[in-house]
Amino acid sequence: MGWRMGSGEDWMGLWHVFLESIPTNYESRLSYLKRHRPAPICWANSVLGVLHPDTNREDDVPKAVVEQLLSQGLLAVDAMLGEYG
Repeated sequence: MGWRMGSGEDWMGLWHVFLESIPTNYESRLSYLKRHRPAPICWANSVLGVLHPDTNREDDVPKAVVEQLLSQGLLAVDAMLGEYG
């Protein structure tokens, strides 16, 4: 709910504006993500959207792609949800 209302939604909007300002090539986007802690595994769709801004992100991220993002250190297992599976 915090990302859907109030200041959380404002910050999410500002993040999207920022993402529009950085180059869309894979290397630049990967470098940006690597500078920060891994995202929780439940954010796989968002991480994929940062890396590939022109992809359709309405579908679930395939398990193989999630595993690749985990191996790259871009995602981490979400303590609340447990292992991916």
